[in-house]
Amino acid sequence: MKNREHFSKIPSVKLGVNKQGMVFYLCRNYYNFSESKRKIMDDAFERAGGDYAAALKRFMTSSDTAVKVCMDEHIGSVTTLYTVVRRLYECFPLGRFYK
Repeated sequence: MKNREHFSKIPSVKLGVNKQGMVFYLCRNYYNFSESKRKIMDDAFERAGGDYAAALKRFMTSSDTAVKVCMDEHIGSVTTLYTVVRRLYECFPLGRFYK
């Protein structure tokens, strides 16, 4: 099983390694941010995840593996989760987050 404690670049995401790392660590620190920053992140989870927003949020804000999240959230394939993860990385509002 892949260790989710540290960031590793996702090749299919069309962002540089630094921006991917920034999104990863922002999400991992979700509960340390103010309510207004969490709202921005929640909007991004909703926009990218749609019906899978709760699973996406759990996957991005915890160290749970994709298999565990998919089993607990009743998602049939980890590919589905990875698709919304890629979408989140590519649409994450970094500019809005740092305003």
